[in-house]
Amino acid sequence: MDLSYIRTFLHVAEVGNFTKAAEDLEYAQSTVTSQIQALEKELGFPLFERMGRKCYLTDAGRDFLTYANDIQYILQKASNLKSQSEDTPISLRIGILESLLFSTVIDLVPLFKAKYTKADLFLRIGTAAELTEMLKQNHLDMIYISSSLNTDNTLSCCYRREERMSFVTSSGHPLASRKKLSLQEIFAYPLIATESSGYCCQTLQNLAANTGLEIHPTITINDIDAISLLLRDERSFSFLPECSVSKHLQNTSLTTLDVDIPIPTYYSQVLLRKSKWISPPMEHLISLIDALKPSKVASIGSGQQQE
Repeated sequence: MDLSYIRTFLHVAEVGNFTKAAEDLEYAQSTVTSQIQALEKELGFPLFERMGRKCYLTDAGRDFLTYANDIQYILQKASNLKSQSEDTPISLRIGILESLLFSTVIDLVPLFKAKYTKADLFLRIGTAAELTEMLKQNHLDMIYISSSLNTDNTLSCCYRREERMSFVTSSGHPLASRKKLSLQEIFAYPLIATESSGYCCQTLQNLAANTGLEIHPTITINDIDAISLLLRDERSFSFLPECSVSKHLQNTSLTTLDVDIPIPTYYSQVLLRKSKWISPPMEHLISLIDALKPSKVASIGSGQQQE
């Protein structure tokens, strides 16, 4: 089996288009087509179905993708054994939610730079949906986001931590010392909401809908630090990831409200494209995240990717 054919197969599977794969790999489109056909003939089953300009993996193609990724991973790791030492110039493109940047990664950058002194870090802030799409398009090497568990089989999760969302307010708020609060009681006060397309706001909308309520924010802002400051009015409340306001909760300037409804769990996750090899600098950064915010499942440890 020609290893270059596997490389071509993985790239076609990633971009979903023979023409785009040929451009990226600097091949003629006929070369990509012939390589995939040769691979299909050797395997004895079709790998792709074409619909217009797009192509999609067949069921057998999806099964083969797992093995192809394993082959690529082993080859990449073998070829990189002597590369990317601590004094090797590297570039690492990381997509991150603003809340995770300021609650976690901002404190880890000096530690990472102390080890990889010649590393260039490019940090891109965006929503989970935006960053996930950029990762799939190979515009980012890895992303650190908060959302429901990843179910996209083109992505690999190498770190995840169970997180909590809570109703947050000032410690001086009239409801701060109350127990088993209903949503009706909480919604009687002004809501400061995160952006409507974000995971927190969507979860809050679902919680409200389940009890026949609607949310009507008095302020909507996509900056959790700004929300933390605005909550000091001792009248407003917000619905936020506890990890994003952990420092304010620790110094008791903010507190969480005790509610009588279950709040769904979500996860902070580091995701990569499935075909992406975890380089030593990437592994080191993930280990720093895991050390500061220990995962509830095994982290990458020896460098193997988790599924």
